[in-house]
Amino acid sequence: MPPSRIKGRKAGRGDGFRVKDEMGNGMRTNRNTNHLVVGAGLAGLSCARELSRAGDTVRILEKDRAVGGRCATHWEQGQPMDYGPVLLHGRACGFEEEIRSIQGITLLEDWPVRRRGAGKPCQHEAYSMTEKRFAIAQGVAAFPEHLARGLDIVLDTRVSEISWTGSTGFHVQSERGEQWNTTSLVLTLPVEPTLAFLWPLSKHSQDIEAIATLLDTLGTLPCLTLMAGYEAAVPDPGWDVLYPETSDGLMLVSHDSSKRREPAWRVLVFQATPAWSRQHLAMAPEQWAKQLLAEASKVVGEWAAHPQWIKPHAWRHARVDLGNELSGPVRITMPGGASLGLAGDAFAPGGGVEAAYCAGKALAHRLLQEDDDDGR
Repeated sequence: MPPSRIKGRKAGRGDGFRVKDEMGNGMRTNRNTNHLVVGAGLAGLSCARELSRAGDTVRILEKDRAVGGRCATHWEQGQPMDYGPVLLHGRACGFEEEIRSIQGITLLEDWPVRRRGAGKPCQHEAYSMTEKRFAIAQGVAAFPEHLARGLDIVLDTRVSEISWTGSTGFHVQSERGEQWNTTSLVLTLPVEPTLAFLWPLSKHSQDIEAIATLLDTLGTLPCLTLMAGYEAAVPDPGWDVLYPETSDGLMLVSHDSSKRREPAWRVLVFQATPAWSRQHLAMAPEQWAKQLLAEASKVVGEWAAHPQWIKPHAWRHARVDLGNELSGPVRITMPGGASLGLAGDAFAPGGGVEAAYCAGKALAHRLLQEDDDDGR
């Protein structure tokens, strides 16, 4: 596969997707593209890949400088650390087979092997007897990078406005003024950003108004996350993941370096509870990080309050509240025939990475089937 051309992105092991720049009079267009996808998280990538495999052309617009959304890995001095999902789990819709097909990685099955604490995991089904769990030694971002290979993706491009007319379909504009027209638009964003685009479009479609009203009852939960690095000589805490049962602020602590080969640092990743995260979301990162370390010292030990370095990250839309997900993705046909598709972890039971992946695939199959039915 030819080298990718990634603008504004650190080179990664999954670089194999293409970034095309079709600037002309200040405008990028999706010429000869059947579908335009907004969001290069798991749902957007799995949807685009299924459409591409069927022979359709697809372009993805992504606001960040890397693919994967919340399925994210940070690198510090050559060492990866996962600061979104700390593990992958599931077997629906070919999810397990997809993970096993990733080339060039070390798959750690049944991680975490050492689990401590009686606190409630954000996805308790990950620890059921029938569920498969995985970690990736090279970082969980290897999964979305694997899905992105060969796809046409425009990074660092935040969509600011979406409009519709019966004659031309959807008109998409970025913050920099770049514009695209499409008759098949797919949104794979968290609930709140999706709603920001749906409400203005709802005046054109009762179906959009209905789904927007439904999504407005869901919402997502925030998660303040702190990566902390300690000297490698710091003793192993004796667990891979800790679920504190008495902490008001900490939902989990991941011993991230237990997933890595010859780590240079002992790395812990602290994830705050939704309530604590919401309460501190407006606070400066260095302030809530200090408070989270103080909470960590009570749960892990005094040594946890004194890392050599920290890296805070605020997930404003970390996950859907469990039990509120929809049963599947949504496809709406506009007057004139243009199509609007919606997918993401809110559009499949269980939420999380597996749900996002399955929802994207399911939406692609629905788009392809209905296009066949329409004789396209």
